[in-house]
Amino acid sequence: RATLAAGGNCIWVFCAQQTTGPSKTGGPWQAYWPGDDVVDWSGMDLYRETFPFEAVNPPVYGSFYQWAVDHRKPFMICESGFQQGKVVTDSSGRYDKDGSVTRNSLITATCTAVKQHPQCVAYGIWNNGRGNLADFVDTSAASLAEYRAFAGDPWFALTRS
Repeated sequence: RATLAAGGNCIWVFCAQQTTGPSKTGGPWQAYWPGDDVVDWSGMDLYRETFPFEAVNPPVYGSFYQWAVDHRKPFMICESGFQQGKVVTDSSGRYDKDGSVTRNSLITATCTAVKQHPQCVAYGIWNNGRGNLADFVDTSAASLAEYRAFAGDPWFALTRS
């Protein structure tokens, strides 16, 4: 095996999808977990929703974040992206990518949520450019500034122990 746990130099990330379920694959995503001895990190993709709604308390098939905690695995947002101007509403409020529409930024809210969930150790931004679905970090000056603030936040600095 190549995983870190087996002495290798690869991190094996299990990245399930919220829509993985009976209509797509024949069962909930948890059924595809290959085992704690195989997986180094557990993760999920976060698109156009808030971290609490998709990762912590998702409406379908259970909490990705709690699964990682229960299996003692670091948690990772493997891909993420928000559409410029699209409004997202959940129990905590209304958001859009950089707050230009709702005054509540998904970027800033995600940064805050990651800090509040210490098992979450990584966050990856996926730049997807398909017309009005563009998830690029620089779809607006405000979006780019917020992503830069997220990436430059001292809380996320790598330190040697």
